[in-house]
Amino acid sequence: MYSGSKRKKVLKSDSFMYIPITETLKELLQIRDVLCEVEKFHGSQDNILRDFCDGSVFKEHPTFAADNQCIQIIAYYDEVELCNPLGSSSKKHKLGCIFFSIGNFRPQFRSMLKCIHVVAVARAPVIKAHGIDQILRPFVEEIQVLTSKGLTVSIRGEHRKFQVGLLVFLADNLAAHALGGFKESMSFANRICRTCMATIEEAQTRFLESQFELRTASDHDKYCQLLKGPSRHANSVAYGINRNSILNRLPNFSVAVNLPHDIMHDVLEGVIPYEMKLLLTHYVTCKLLSIDSLNNRLDRFDFGYSELSDKPSELDDAVVKKPDTKIRESASKMWMLAVMLPLLIGDLVPEDCEYWALYNLLLRICSIVVSWEVSPETASYLSVLIEEHHTQFKVLYNEATIIPKMHYMVHYPHQILLFGPLIHSWTMRHEAKLSVIKRASRHGNFKNICYTIAKRSVHSLCYQLNCGRTFLTKTTEVAETKNESSLESECPNVRTYV
Repeated sequence: MYSGSKRKKVLKSDSFMYIPITETLKELLQIRDVLCEVEKFHGSQDNILRDFCDGSVFKEHPTFAADNQCIQIIAYYDEVELCNPLGSSSKKHKLGCIFFSIGNFRPQFRSMLKCIHVVAVARAPVIKAHGIDQILRPFVEEIQVLTSKGLTVSIRGEHRKFQVGLLVFLADNLAAHALGGFKESMSFANRICRTCMATIEEAQTRFLESQFELRTASDHDKYCQLLKGPSRHANSVAYGINRNSILNRLPNFSVAVNLPHDIMHDVLEGVIPYEMKLLLTHYVTCKLLSIDSLNNRLDRFDFGYSELSDKPSELDDAVVKKPDTKIRESASKMWMLAVMLPLLIGDLVPEDCEYWALYNLLLRICSIVVSWEVSPETASYLSVLIEEHHTQFKVLYNEATIIPKMHYMVHYPHQILLFGPLIHSWTMRHEAKLSVIKRASRHGNFKNICYTIAKRSVHSLCYQLNCGRTFLTKTTEVAETKNESSLESECPNVRTYV
């Protein structure tokens, strides 16, 4: 259909970009230090949980438990806004991205941005129109093939076969509920948790995991079967499930177990700012301090050279004057403010202040959830601390509610036993990877933006692979002879799914 003599309307089909995991793994395993990390098992020998491989999910997995050199896939999903979130095109150019990393790497290597690889890129309107399962379909199909047949790689003329399995799928709460087929509006849904069957009312009075009915893989499958009957809507509300996720087709994987809670979104961006707002409001009401005096102390406080980048911003008076105003800081700045608050205003607080004791109890809990090493006994102690904190919170702030993110903390002790320290299953470094995605559109050109991001991701990996024989070390040597990688040229392995 023509309009004038130059313009015409063209009917386009929806599509997204997919980079095969198989090809990426084949190229990575050619690197000496990558292969060394896969071959060397770094599990704990002293009953201290230090990584995913120390948790019960890994130890009870039939593939991982039988072969320590099995490649562990850690997946991550999130959406990123490329434009100004307050602008008119805020949702038009929003993207949904799937990443993966290799769980065999030690945490100090796994957190490097170049070790987090792009798998799929799709526009948010496409995901909304066709469903997240359509974007996950090639990922699930490839993991199924890798799990059943393994990965055969030619390394220096020798054919080697590696077993592959999906260990965990990381995401924030909204994305995790979308991936797992749970109710996405946690504040309005009857069942607010993807780990247990807690209702909004039960979460206000029960603060131990043993007081809730946990979701299991077998029970979840039964609930999903009930969605096919005539009482689909009633069962969906009763069990807090919208659909049976395509991820449940993966062997030894269930959305009821393998979607862990994220301490960055739950604690650093949820519980801490929520309780800090209530604490500061109480102190301002009692005239122990003012927001201006706190900002003055914050401005003059010596954070030190290494903490300057995470120095918190000044707080607005509306934080204590308006109930709907939240403390808006990034996760790293919020953690810095939470830790430094006792040094900032501790001299103004009475020694017997119960509100201050409650806040310090929260800091004790945070010191455990961000620990790199946790013993099973410490996990049990954490359960006691969380129950004590939530109980005292309801007593002191009787008009405040237990938000869903506070309920998720109840499952932290059990999650430590399942997946190891919580800091290894948070999404902090994956959020940093999203900044790399944003830079792909910094010039304002959004034409076929999914292909642009996929192509640049592949080219970036090719550069890293051809910088020398090392990949995980910070210093790289330029190779004398540059080997052409199959990921190069015109990106033949970047697939367009329509």
